[in-house]
Amino acid sequence: MNRDNFLDHDLEFFELTPKRDESLAALERFVTHNDELLQLEERIGRFNIFDALRATRDELKHSNFLAWLLDPAESHGQGALFLKAVLMDLLPRARDGGYEVPVSPIQIDAAELHGLEVRREWRNIDLLIKCDDPAFVIAIENKIDSSEHSEQLSRYKRTIAQEFSSHKALYVFLTREGDEPSDEDWCPTSYRDLHRVLTRVAKTHSQNIGDDVRTFLDHYLRLIGSRFMDDPQIDDLCQTIYKNHRAAIDLIVERVGAGNQGWGDAINWLKQSPDWLIIGGSKTLLYVAPAVWTPDIMPTRINRNGAKVPWVVMELFWDRTYGAAAMSWGVGPHTDQELREHIISRLRDKAESFGEKRGGRKGKIPDGFSRVFKQHHVLNWRNSELPDTEQVMKSLQSHLHRCSSIVQDLPGHVNDLLREWQPPDS
Repeated sequence: MNRDNFLDHDLEFFELTPKRDESLAALERFVTHNDELLQLEERIGRFNIFDALRATRDELKHSNFLAWLLDPAESHGQGALFLKAVLMDLLPRARDGGYEVPVSPIQIDAAELHGLEVRREWRNIDLLIKCDDPAFVIAIENKIDSSEHSEQLSRYKRTIAQEFSSHKALYVFLTREGDEPSDEDWCPTSYRDLHRVLTRVAKTHSQNIGDDVRTFLDHYLRLIGSRFMDDPQIDDLCQTIYKNHRAAIDLIVERVGAGNQGWGDAINWLKQSPDWLIIGGSKTLLYVAPAVWTPDIMPTRINRNGAKVPWVVMELFWDRTYGAAAMSWGVGPHTDQELREHIISRLRDKAESFGEKRGGRKGKIPDGFSRVFKQHHVLNWRNSELPDTEQVMKSLQSHLHRCSSIVQDLPGHVNDLLREWQPPDS
């Protein structure tokens, strides 16, 4: 199969490694004849406190910063300014998405927030905001490159219900793109939402925020904007660099980006497999599709980068922190959100016909990757006992094999749904 059939911009991250001499030549060209790389470095290479602290993709450090920012008693000297701004943006969005909110935005705006605490890693929950008057609890689970594990969201919910029975609660799942959580009671939100709110606060209150705090906040907003959010100029530069220096980049990713041997071997196996096609990913996450899903079989959608990708893809997680690997079928962002919601909701309704459980929750569908079928855990292990290659490969191949009915039948369902689609204003 032509591995570029789905893509307009060569977005696959992986190909076979070239021979040694070719590899060295590719690396030399990458560092000596690469004007686009210099432009990219100039755009994102400004000094940033969070880069210096190696906090760019460190969930713990992001959660630490957010706890500091949201805590009225902290040294930023702004009281509840940041907390109220974030909550007054979050609460109406959660309510509009069908979630029961514990307190109204109007109450937050006028409240003194007596007995407020912002806790880190309380009972393993990333962020916990507790207030006694008005009485509410907000739990925030923060995921950047890792996935959920071991029904953690359901466990956290039970813990909060037991410990704070007199407080109403809102459960928030914070990810880069606003991905759907496995537990339908958790409200998805994204770093894009966070960036928008904090940018507005920084502009509106620029005269009142101290210079040192403003600098710190500016660095954080630049970090989120350049690393976690779409930037057309950065996207264009990355696509040009990858197209012109693909062999070097593939070599770098293979040599330093695998995470550990078991995951790296799984990536290598998928790269060489005639049955699966990697269409995107990172060190800990891959998006793959069956190789038989050529565009004339599985329809394509347009993603945020303007590229054509299969309507449905499989997402594979590797979460070394919590000792879990998981997979799920779902739909990523699309330029036509109404059509996207139609496809997702109807495929969820058909889950049982594929021997699967329904993914996601009823109500508003977020913009990020949304599961159509419930997530499966491929493998779990103790942190002290990383799985070896044989364990990973055996479990991965077993789970891929059980997807045969999805591979065969899903494209027909997607085609039927596209044919029946009628925009609301038609």
